[in-house]
Amino acid sequence: MSKQTRTPLCIISDSADTLTGPYSREHDHVVGEPLAEQLDQCLRKYTDRNRHALSERRRQERREWQDRRRAARALSRAVIPPRSYSVGPFVIDPDSREVSMNNRSLFLSTKEFQLFHLLASNVGKVLAADVIILELWPESSRANKSDLYQYIHLLRRKIEEDPQRPRWLVTVKGVGYQLRASATL
Repeated sequence: MSKQTRTPLCIISDSADTLTGPYSREHDHVVGEPLAEQLDQCLRKYTDRNRHALSERRRQERREWQDRRRAARALSRAVIPPRSYSVGPFVIDPDSREVSMNNRSLFLSTKEFQLFHLLASNVGKVLAADVIILELWPESSRANKSDLYQYIHLLRRKIEEDPQRPRWLVTVKGVGYQLRASATL
C-alpha cells in the first residue's frame, strides 16, 4: 500500500522483527523508545523527499503553463482577416457590432444594428417587411410593421442627412425596404 501511495512510514516498536517483507527497506524502523534525534532524522528524510517531489511537480506544471502561454501568444499573433465590409460610405464590423459612416462612428442600438446589418448584407435588394420582422424578432409573434417602422425611423435619423428624404435607406412602397450602395436623389 505504501508503495502505491508513496506514504512514508516511521515505525516505532519494541521488537526488531516487526517489519518484514518487500517494504521493510523503504521505511524507518525505530526499536525501543525513540530518541529525539532519531525522530528528527526520520521526519527530515521524508520531508526532504516530499519537498523534492513537490518541487519537481511544480516545475513540471510551470513548464506546461509556459508551453500553453507560448501557444496562446503564437495564436494571438496569427493574422485573422477582418470580417468588416463596406457598403457605400458605411463600414460594418459584425464582430464588434460597429458601423461607421465616412469614418464617423454611428452609435446603434442592438436592434438598429441587426436591422442595418441585415439590409447591408442584402444591399440593393428589396426586403419585404414580413421577412425583416421574422429576422429581427424570431421569437415574438407580437412584433408587427409598426415596430419595424419605428426602427427604420430611428435608423434613418442616424444615417441620413434628411430623414424625411432618405437617400440610403429607402422604402419601396407596397414591398419593403432597401439599403442602396450609392445615394440617389
